[in-house]
Amino acid sequence: MPKVSVIIVAKNEEKYIKQCLNSVLSSQLKDIEIIFIDDHSTDKTVSIVRSISQKSIDIPIRIFSLEDNYGLSAGRNFGMAKAQGEYISFVDADDMITPNMLLDYYCLAKAYQVPIVSGNLSIVDKNYQELKPSPVTKKTYFSYTKNPNHLLIQNPSCCTRLWQHDFIETESFIEGKKYEDIAFSYPLLIKAPHVLEVDSACYKYRETNGIMRTTYIPNPKILDILDIITNLKEHCSRLNLNDPLKQSVEELAKMHLLIMGGILAEWQVDEETKKQLMHIYHSLCNITVQDYCNINSPVTLARTKDALKLYRTLKAENKDELSLKREFQALIR
Repeated sequence: MPKVSVIIVAKNEEKYIKQCLNSVLSSQLKDIEIIFIDDHSTDKTVSIVRSISQKSIDIPIRIFSLEDNYGLSAGRNFGMAKAQGEYISFVDADDMITPNMLLDYYCLAKAYQVPIVSGNLSIVDKNYQELKPSPVTKKTYFSYTKNPNHLLIQNPSCCTRLWQHDFIETESFIEGKKYEDIAFSYPLLIKAPHVLEVDSACYKYRETNGIMRTTYIPNPKILDILDIITNLKEHCSRLNLNDPLKQSVEELAKMHLLIMGGILAEWQVDEETKKQLMHIYHSLCNITVQDYCNINSPVTLARTKDALKLYRTLKAENKDELSLKREFQALIR
């Protein structure tokens, strides 16, 4: 059994997959396997991976191809079903990890006997070449049940964490939806008896077309956040949470709805259309001005500042959720 299974899902990533794979193959921990899932690529992604696989001596690369374009979540779920490692790491095909990440996180997971080691990420541009190690300078061992407010400052990314295979084997990502990490990561963080947080940014997020961009193209998939938040709440409701933790989950859900509103506010559409979109979005999410005023996180506040300016106090006139969603989609066609 390998110590870690690294799951990489890719669709048409010929520009970045070599760097991604080489960063994993450079890992100081060699007792690992790479599970590569091709999500029906039509470019040279798979041939690049096969070429690298043939040259990899120490670390096996197991290649699987999906029959159709099923998406990132389906690919990750498939990868988890195939993984043989004691722990699991997720790496997106256009991102990279530092050489020390897997070794440091694995050793800490074993030393502290925790199902999750949680780190952080740093953002790099598309031309980023060198991956410098990010040493662990601080370790925090705790339970979210006893520290519910701490949940509000956690990023949802599954990629910045090392997951014990046995702990997550009954879980899965919601397929066909964006923002899937929110519904996957937070319930598991809450469920874990203890989590080890480390002060390191060993995961390198490449700023290409992801959620952290400074400019945004209109996309109806932003409304997936509604289903994701519903799933998050339903999942957490089955965990027998204490009252403070229930409150933190509610605040967490509202925070992510507000963040999406902030992203929408930066869409490249005319101001009148943007106001209409914001009006529909606020109605769907049941967001009020007071919700913006109650934001405690400086990061969230910065991301939602423009959204507050565009807030409309109008209420949707007896329109159901489906009608509002259709109206939203029609505005950005």
